[in-house]
Amino acid sequence: PFQGGIVFIEGTEDITLAISFPGQTNPAVRTAREFPSLTDSGWQIDFVAKQGDKINRLTQLGMHPDALETKDHLDSHNPPRFQTYLELNSIHPEHQEGAFSRDIVPPAQAHIWDLKAESDSEEEILVSWSSENFQEIEELYLLDVANKRLIDMKIDQSAVVTSNSDLKVLFGKQALEQLDFETVQIFPAYPNPSTTSD
Repeated sequence: PFQGGIVFIEGTEDITLAISFPGQTNPAVRTAREFPSLTDSGWQIDFVAKQGDKINRLTQLGMHPDALETKDHLDSHNPPRFQTYLELNSIHPEHQEGAFSRDIVPPAQAHIWDLKAESDSEEEILVSWSSENFQEIEELYLLDVANKRLIDMKIDQSAVVTSNSDLKVLFGKQALEQLDFETVQIFPAYPNPSTTSD
């Protein structure tokens, strides 16, 4: 098996890469590059997508004063796809790549990230999340668009979604007010909310 790294460059410029090999890693695992911590002046949520033996740890969402609404130095992308892939992308149709794996936006009272869970397999995907900043976030929900399931991300730390499904992460009360609660219901993330017991 082969391993490697991807450097995304928007333009033509000379760059110098410092490459180190700290140890062997699982070739089925995609791990994020190190970014500066946002805990001092911003916040971020780290996501893990797992499907069978495939794991993707590249997705991060958050807010920071230095961020822009579109691509900047705080954002990143998934590597190019090969035979198998598993991705959780934040959709950005205005950008040439169409999506970010790490999407940090300017601070606001409310924001909605449009995500897509994508894979070459039809197996269900387990999406989990964690953050050092949950205490600073008043409202944070994950919406499974097709199933109309709304999950409180501060209570539940994972959800099972179908492959190639559309998701939304809603931050702030104003973002929640945009939902039609006659068709969307708040459920525990797992087990399946359609399962009931007497």
